[in-house]
Amino acid sequence: MTDDEKLTRIRAILADPFGVYPDLDEKERKVARLASRGHTLEEVGVALGISPNTAGSIVKRITLKTGLTKTAMTTAVFKMLEKVLAAK
Repeated sequence: MTDDEKLTRIRAILADPFGVYPDLDEKERKVARLASRGHTLEEVGVALGISPNTAGSIVKRITLKTGLTKTAMTTAVFKMLEKVLAAK
């Protein structure tokens, strides 16, 4: 998967709750947002009031549903930020 394809997928997940990935529930979207920003499973758990193990399980579900790993989500977000900053 190219960086542009990753970027397209992550934008769909984060920006459009009824778009390309309607199978993600609200908690999965929240975890995806935090994971894509580089937060650890422990940090995700604290932020959402769940255990790190639960956060990890949710990340695995997101991976299965979207084909994006936590690393891919993080990379895509940083690529998106680079493009935004370069445009300024």
